[in-house]
Amino acid sequence: MRIKIIVLFLFVALQNLYGQNAEGSNTNQFFDPLKNKNHWGVNTQFAFDRLFGLRETPVEIIYKRQKTENKATRLGLQLYYDHNNEKPYPTAPDRNTIETNLTTGVFWGKEKQHFIGNSPRWQWYYGADFNFIFTYSRQYLDEINNPHLREYTDERHHKYGASIKPFVGLRFEVTPNIYVSGDMLASAQFEAQRVRLDEKSAPNVFPKDPRWEVHNYYGQLNFYPITRLSIFVKLQ
Repeated sequence: MRIKIIVLFLFVALQNLYGQNAEGSNTNQFFDPLKNKNHWGVNTQFAFDRLFGLRETPVEIIYKRQKTENKATRLGLQLYYDHNNEKPYPTAPDRNTIETNLTTGVFWGKEKQHFIGNSPRWQWYYGADFNFIFTYSRQYLDEINNPHLREYTDERHHKYGASIKPFVGLRFEVTPNIYVSGDMLASAQFEAQRVRLDEKSAPNVFPKDPRWEVHNYYGQLNFYPITRLSIFVKLQ
């Protein structure tokens, strides 16, 4: 909900600042798709989430290549990494901990754009992205309260996923070379997950085989209202 409010405020503010009809300007001044065909953008969702204490949102870089006056090809990269090695653990002085989280993904898609009325600044667009993602997380705990009988727990999660994400959005041309966009999307995805847990007491060697390992496979459908608020720069 907070992202919806931010998007609405931003668009209304920009509209009041520049004027929806951009008097004294023409469409080509603000949108000449075949002049600057390379559009580079960043999804600002990760920045908003960090303001509210959410650190796990990946940074998403988007590249769009304008193929015709109203069609573009999209490529994207998603990345998040966090590593925490605390020795000793703050809330447990007899414990060491290592936590690692990694998310990486790529996507490819198509987009089609349409002007809204006679405005040279406003467009709506739609399309779909094909997304491939990999996530890895590890939590390693070392109990050191007894140096003669040390205990370890090493838990690792690997997740592989593929999805198709149809989207529809709204775009506003701030300047001839900069625009902002916000879109909502649905997602149909399939994921495979492997979880492995190793544990040890004495002797000081992990067992050759994991204590247990499990594989999960599942699919899901989701809808995300206003999930991407992006800023783009047009380059030749």
